[in-house]
Amino acid sequence: MTEQDRDTLNRKLAEKMGQSVTNWCEKATPGPWHYDGRPWEENGLTNADARFIAESRILLPRAVAEIKRLQNQRSELFSAANEMQQEIASLKAALEESVKLQAHYAELLNMHDGGKRIVFQSTDDWLARMERIKDAMEKEVKP
Repeated sequence: MTEQDRDTLNRKLAEKMGQSVTNWCEKATPGPWHYDGRPWEENGLTNADARFIAESRILLPRAVAEIKRLQNQRSELFSAANEMQQEIASLKAALEESVKLQAHYAELLNMHDGGKRIVFQSTDDWLARMERIKDAMEKEVKP
């Protein structure tokens, strides 16, 4: 299972659980609820259980909302990361094409460089040669 498949499955499970909690909250008596401290033992509940139930009415909807917010943010980040990966691939392809064009241009210069068939071993060699040609041209222009 890929990371994306796991992410999709987790998102679906979280959505289902979040929807269940939302449904339970919507069906329950509107809050906020209050615990007045009376014993709940006759119902099989402890005072801690009663307090938890009362607090859950407020906290669960907040938790579900936060989960949804984080899921949306995560989706946006994944989308942005995918876009960046595509942009990187596009820039890499453009760079590779540029290097090919520079190499072709270097070959053309070699063919018309006064019979000096210089073969450039690297981009740095090519750049150094361009700098020398530029310097030579500047010297010719000066009186």
